[in-house]
Amino acid sequence: ILGSLNFLILLFCLITGFSIVALVVMTWKEMGANAKIERTNETVRVLGNSYFALYRVDYGQNTYEMIKATDYVRSRIPQTGCYDDLLRVMKEVIEPETCDEYMKSFSLENIRSLVSKRVRNFGGEFLRNFNGEYRWVDVRVLFDESLAPEEVVLCFRETNEERLLQLQERRLLQDALE
Repeated sequence: ILGSLNFLILLFCLITGFSIVALVVMTWKEMGANAKIERTNETVRVLGNSYFALYRVDYGQNTYEMIKATDYVRSRIPQTGCYDDLLRVMKEVIEPETCDEYMKSFSLENIRSLVSKRVRNFGGEFLRNFNGEYRWVDVRVLFDESLAPEEVVLCFRETNEERLLQLQERRLLQDALE
């Protein structure tokens, strides 16, 4: 009676063995993918420590996604929203004398133009108001094909100490030349 079941038992064992091998292979691949994700997360954490604000900007949809921001910005706009709202808040904190230059440099039209020219890193230094004190910040638009279509990263890094040191060195050089 059991002799006719040998084929079914063998088939069941083969299917079970194949399933176990497939499960082991998928687990091994998932562990490798998780290790890559963890390395990427570590890189993002390091970058996050260097920049006090990070935004993903979809210049096609006129939207932003806040990755990291100051308390002031977080209190003024939601986590995601219209890029025009982000620009409005930046207009409140960028030094008035250079605000027009900032708005032009980081407008959607200029970002679109930069991406079409394959400019991967664009930006400049601006004075930004931090609780009543203006300090130098480096603002960057970063583009890479690995981002979603029509997306860039907008990042802000404080460079006040570096900039003040450069200005002091420049004054010393000018004094020495005179």
